[in-house]
Amino acid sequence: MPPRTLWAEVIDRRKTWHAQDGRDSMEDWTAADPAWPQRLDDVVTVAIQATLGENEVDPRAALVDVLAVASSWIDRMG
Repeated sequence: MPPRTLWAEVIDRRKTWHAQDGRDSMEDWTAADPAWPQRLDDVVTVAIQATLGENEVDPRAALVDVLAVASSWIDRMG
């Protein structure tokens, strides 16, 4: 899969979460209670479980979620 396609998936995931989380979105780092710490915990746990075959989640999809949170975090750092 071309890197451009992967990053399109990451951007789509971030947009979806932003719409779901509203004012607490991980895209809004000024939020009083930002969603990203919980989102990070959730996606890393699922990715580990998926990689180990401990749940039904597609490991690739779980790792795209991890990349979405990580890229948001990196964006925050500038």
